[in-house]
Amino acid sequence: FKAELSKTIKFDVVTTSYNIEEIYNSMINNSIPSGYISELFDLQILEHNPRTKEILKRFICYSKIDDSIVIVLKDKEEIKTIAINRAKDKEGNLIKWKTFGSKKYIQYKIKDDFVFIVYGMSEIILCELFDISYIAFQSDSITKNLQNHKQWNEGIKPMIQDKYLILLLDNDISCRETINPIKEELESPSNAIIIEMIDLLQTKAFLTDTTGIVSIESRKKWQEHHNKILDKGYDFKDFCNEVKNPQTIEEILKNTIKAKL
Repeated sequence: FKAELSKTIKFDVVTTSYNIEEIYNSMINNSIPSGYISELFDLQILEHNPRTKEILKRFICYSKIDDSIVIVLKDKEEIKTIAINRAKDKEGNLIKWKTFGSKKYIQYKIKDDFVFIVYGMSEIILCELFDISYIAFQSDSITKNLQNHKQWNEGIKPMIQDKYLILLLDNDISCRETINPIKEELESPSNAIIIEMIDLLQTKAFLTDTTGIVSIESRKKWQEHHNKILDKGYDFKDFCNEVKNPQTIEEILKNTIKAKL
């Protein structure tokens, strides 16, 4: 389905020649239609955090023109990025995450020793809802030139050298190609923990096996089979919306990380 969808939808269009403050002001006071946010995030996840309303107010607004949810990234009060979930170009083609502002801006929150590396706009909201430390790249390509990325070098890189970085990779080649560029930025590359979506799904599949009866060989065969059928581009948002239960998601993350250490 995703493969077919990608043929008809353009991704990550960045628009220029505009006033980002005016765009933001035209959206910020719009009421968000019922059900729009739960199309992006399962209701169980939204209802889990008592601060959900505060988080959504900080990051999400609504574009009447595009009839779409919008995610806004700020540095303090300065608007850095506005990303419209679904918009249309002049020809009427659907665009996913039409972006105004900086595509290079990195949203992050580092408050403990385990920092999740995520990719995409929706994952930022999920990290906030789960209240975890994270660094979010808007696109995979940003990681290819981190040595020349001012925000990374001055604000983020010095903070992560004694942390574990947990890379939650999308199921595609482009995302896997971010592994080495990120490792090269670390004094201890071994502190990077690589987690594929298939790893999380496998942990989910064997979550009730507390006896250790399921053999390593059985797990390997399970992963080989499901790797072949997992949708290209399947990501952390897809995984969370599939599992739904926040406590289960947290348990799967914890168990998967333990297995990688």
